[in-house]
Amino acid sequence: MSPSAPVNNAFPPCSVHAYAETSADCGAHCIIARKRDRDKINQRNKHRREQEYVFHLETKVHRLENLLQQQNPGNGTNHETPVEAEQAADTILPNVLEAVPSVAETSSLQQIVSSLATVDHGSAFVTSAQVRPALPNLASPHTTTHSLAAQRSGCLLVREARMQQLLDAPEWLRMPLSDMSTIPSFEASSQLVKTLLQLQKDPDSPTYCPADPKPIDLLYAGSSNILANAVVAGASDLPLLPPERFASSWMVYKFCRWLVWPSRETFCNLPDFCRPTLLQLTEAHKVEFDFILWPRFRDNLIKHGAKFDLERLVGFLACTYRIRGCFNKEFICRVNDGDLQICPSFYEQISKIENWGILESFWHKYPDLVEGLDTNLMFREQNLMPATS
Repeated sequence: MSPSAPVNNAFPPCSVHAYAETSADCGAHCIIARKRDRDKINQRNKHRREQEYVFHLETKVHRLENLLQQQNPGNGTNHETPVEAEQAADTILPNVLEAVPSVAETSSLQQIVSSLATVDHGSAFVTSAQVRPALPNLASPHTTTHSLAAQRSGCLLVREARMQQLLDAPEWLRMPLSDMSTIPSFEASSQLVKTLLQLQKDPDSPTYCPADPKPIDLLYAGSSNILANAVVAGASDLPLLPPERFASSWMVYKFCRWLVWPSRETFCNLPDFCRPTLLQLTEAHKVEFDFILWPRFRDNLIKHGAKFDLERLVGFLACTYRIRGCFNKEFICRVNDGDLQICPSFYEQISKIENWGILESFWHKYPDLVEGLDTNLMFREQNLMPATS
């Protein structure tokens, strides 16, 4: 009997390789699973930190808005609260967000914030090009929670810097965030804006543009008062009645004089309702919005103006806005053997915003723009007749 063959208890080579591969696969899957779990935890923590950071910035911006509101309380009526201003900003932010850098572009964002913080408050003229530099052109990010939080924090950082800049400046140097370097598309405003830019460059021009223009200069132009000539030319094609044409030209003249040569004197010479609102100070907008008399109307234009044909809107507004009780009323009188001056009673009338109204037809055609206005400013025919004694 032949000796027994030795028993081989080892696995066949193929079984060993299969076992090794199975063990390696299990190990790889475990590593991937653990990594996936770590990534989820990291993402949750990152999302939480981003939300906390955004909340911190929002709280800080609201606090700065409250401080600014306390220091900049009066421009007539219908002034927005800081919460309303923030809600209004939320309707505007989507148009700006695509240009705001994400966290990955922190250095670019810091350059923006630094440039906002270093504007010279002592300069004679401040434009939005100085206080709101061009944001970098970036591709629109994917709309993930992370990118939205990064965009929101970027906007809040820029807004915070703007608020701090305004708080550091005297009230008379808190300029609207309107850009005069972009000439308006319609003629009624474009020539006026071009003249304002020219006046800003001429150090001697204030000499020819007194605080109170001569009435004849606002009636007929053609004088040495370059600003008055530009204001008259800007309103020449608008369908205004004579009292409204003169009174609105008077107000626009005073506002433009402060806009070009900001000082304590030119600011104090402004009626309260012509002074910029919080939204005008913090949201970029067209310069022609600043020429509107009603504060709440200006804010509504900043929120909704992009969806309207501005030339048609301004034309219809000119047709429909009136001064209470000034129908067929004299607004110019003569003194000193013939010198023309604005009638004191008329001047007193136009110095109160409650005497400036808009006909009912405009309220029906543009409800978004009159939202929040005092309904007493909706004029009907009986509002236009002078009071009878």
